[in-house]
Formats: sequence, structure tokens, C-alpha cells
Amino acid sequence: MKKKNLFIFSLSVVSSLTLGAFYSSALDPFTNLIQKVESQLESNKQLQNKVLVEIGDTKVTNVELANLKANKLVEANPVIDESTLLKEIVVDKLFLELADDEGVTATFEDGKKEAERMRALLATQSKEVQDTQKNFIELRGLTEEEYWNEYAPSEYQEQLTLQNLGQLLIKQGKIGADKDSNTNLGQDLIKFKEQLLTDALSKGDVKIVDNSITF
Repeated sequence: MKKKNLFIFSLSVVSSLTLGAFYSSALDPFTNLIQKVESQLESNKQLQNKVLVEIGDTKVTNVELANLKANKLVEANPVIDESTLLKEIVVDKLFLELADDEGVTATFEDGKKEAERMRALLATQSKEVQDTQKNFIELRGLTEEEYWNEYAPSEYQEQLTLQNLGQLLIKQGKIGADKDSNTNLGQDLIKFKEQLLTDALSKGDVKIVDNSITF
């Protein structure tokens, strides 16, 4: 889980950079927010592991949910509803399984190249931005080389896999039938995910272990 937590931090920074939304004046409060998230993640280590949902042999636990909830705090309008977040975890895992079935899973080498590209992008930013990124890595007790060469590639591999599947679904006409509307594309993707989850639940591919959970 350390890898996933750290990657979410880094991805948030890189995404902001590519959108031109990161300014030096915003770095201090953002860094403070990250420290708050780190504190919550540390606190989550005291939680007793409890399985909430099973997806085949994969188990989703309360700790994974709590960590995602903490990581969401770095977003502008964080989603903190646990049911929504748990559904997000489950659907992402179903998407990765579907990508594998469709043969569009990105390779580790793809993820490594993407990590190299993002690292190069960060190198063009201000010293303040670069220092903030380094702080994220140091907070987890990793060197930059460990992060960029061992941790980030597999996570970028996952992100690229999800992108590949999205492109395939568009090509297959399962989403984005109206090619002139990004809004329709987003709505179609939401509907597709909802149906994917519904089908998995009905087939028993997704089993809710904790009876207090409703999707």
C-alpha cells in the first residue's frame, strides 16, 4: 500500500503541472495538506484489517478504503463518502480485469517510459515545485531513484492500462457514440462502469462481505 499512497500524491502534482494549475504561492498550503494526509495514513496503520468486498481472489479491505479516503484530501473537491469511494475501488479493479481480458494491458516498460516522461516534465518546473515533489518521496523513506525506477512505473502502467481500455471501448462503440461531445463520453463511461459493476454483482464475481455495505 505504500506504493499506491505515494503514487497518488505524485500523480496529483504532475497532473496539476500539466494543467498549469500549480503556482509557487500554492505550494506551502499544499505541502501542509500532504503532511495532514501522511498523518492520517500513519493513523490508518492502527486499523484492524477487515475484508469488505471480494473480487475473485482479490480482497478489498477497510484499510485500503481508509487510505483512499485520506489520499482524496489532496483533491480540490474531495469525495469522502465511503460507499462512493469503495465503489470506485471495486470498479477500478474490474476495469483492470476487463483490460486484461481484452488484451490491452500496458507493459511495465510502458509504465517506465511514462515515468521517465513525467520525471523530465518535473525537471522543467521551478525549484519550489521540484522540492515539493522530493518532500513527498522523502516522507515515505524512499530515494528518488527508488521511487522513479521501482514504484512509479507499475502505477503508471496501471494508469495507461485504464486509458487503453477507454480507447478500446470508444473504438468498439460502447462509449462515446457522439464523438463531438466530451460530456456524453463522460456520461457513457459512468454508465458503462455502473453496468460493469451490476453485472459482476449478479454473476457473483463481486461479493459483498460486510453486510453494512450497499452499492
